[in-house]
Parts: sequence; C-alpha cells; structure tokens
Amino acid sequence: PTGGDPTPIPTGEPTLAPTISCAKKRVRFSLELQTDEKGEDTTWFLKMKTKKKGFRNKLKGTNLASNKLYRRQICIKKKKCYKFIIKDKKKDGLCCSHGLGYYKITRNGKLLKNSTYNNDNRYEIKKFGCKQ
Repeated sequence: PTGGDPTPIPTGEPTLAPTISCAKKRVRFSLELQTDEKGEDTTWFLKMKTKKKGFRNKLKGTNLASNKLYRRQICIKKKKCYKFIIKDKKKDGLCCSHGLGYYKITRNGKLLKNSTYNNDNRYEIKKFGCKQ
C-alpha cells in the first residue's frame, strides 16, 4: 500500500519517563539506578527528617531485579531535610565485581550524587536540604 508512515525502526535507546510536575513548595526528586548482577543485594531509601521521630521513609526500593535500570520520581517538600541511603548486603557495591551498576539522584534537576558505589562499605548516604 502507498501512503502512511513506515514502521519505525527501534533504536535500542531506553524511553525516558516523563518528568513530573510538582505543586508549590515542592520539588522533584529523581533516582536513576542501574543494578548489577546481584540486584537482590541492593536496597535504597529516601527518608525525610521529622520534628520528633528522626527520619522516616518517603520512598524505598527492595527486592530489586539484577541488571535492570530503575527510574523513580517523587515530589518532596522544598524546605525539608532528606537523606538518600543505598545499601548492599554483600558490601561489594554496584560496580565492578558483578557488573556495571550505578545510581544518580537529582533534586529539581540539579545533580546531588552520581556514584558507582564501588567500595566495601555496607551503605552510602547523601543528605540534602538540611541546615548545617
């Protein structure tokens, strides 16, 4: 048949999730996480500081698949203190013993941390929005 658009050829590029819009007094937190060959060893948490009970969970990732790219976005309060924690049960991080994993976190598009977490620490923590 003539006319019409040809079938698009897949490019192999991942499709980016649309950016979410946040209400006033809120900003966008984004996580991009590529797990290694041992995704089940990795867990992560986004915690917000409260007045009375320390930090409480706002978002978390557990039971992660191996060799998978995760993208998450959430609107968070602009003037609150947060911490992002990523843990590895076996203390070998996301890179490079068992693949090429990494994570990247942003707040309103501004890079907070980009890491391969390639050390023998049980976890990494990044605080942001906190008064010193």
